[in-house]
Amino acid sequence: MAAAESAAGTDADTRTRLLRAAAFHFARKGTSGARNHEIHAMAGLRNESALHYYFGNRRNLVNAVVGEYDVFAGQSANSIPGETPEAVVDYVVGRLDSALATPDGRNWLRVISELMAQFTDQPGMADDAERATTLAVRLEPMVALPAAVVHRRTFAMLRFMTSQMAERASHLEHDDLPLLDESEFIDEVAAMSLAMLTTPMRQRARLR
Repeated sequence: MAAAESAAGTDADTRTRLLRAAAFHFARKGTSGARNHEIHAMAGLRNESALHYYFGNRRNLVNAVVGEYDVFAGQSANSIPGETPEAVVDYVVGRLDSALATPDGRNWLRVISELMAQFTDQPGMADDAERATTLAVRLEPMVALPAAVVHRRTFAMLRFMTSQMAERASHLEHDDLPLLDESEFIDEVAAMSLAMLTTPMRQRARLR
């Protein structure tokens, strides 16, 4: 029994080290650019088949990294608090901001930003976008715009949020002095995200 528990603990520790190393390299080289041997080396493993053993393929590894550090873990888009666009936006921005506090969280933000940039707001999108789609459906009755527009803007807003957070994470890693302090930055991201979501449509002037 003790030997089995020890083996299980070792497996869990190895998996954790692989995920942390993968998140580090994905954040800096992209989910396609990071090399398996770099991940194995950072995790302190000589066995070059460890990633395949624990995750099977790159897609599973990426999904595992996203799930490991997800600040919304266990929370569906429908359970996000707030009955107004302002409240929903403030909550989502606040949760993303919480990830900036740790190196693992900052790596996660940079990975999420890459993945969000790949999502499409068209039918047949990747399964990874399901939560974003659910959020768009939830926001539809709160925003005085056509449902298709709210859907499109929700995806654009989430891409903007995650890209801003990823950029901030990169600045913090390199000790760059941001133009805005933490509070100003979060307020600005929330304000711009809300404007992106709720600004009324208008007809542009057509050139003759």
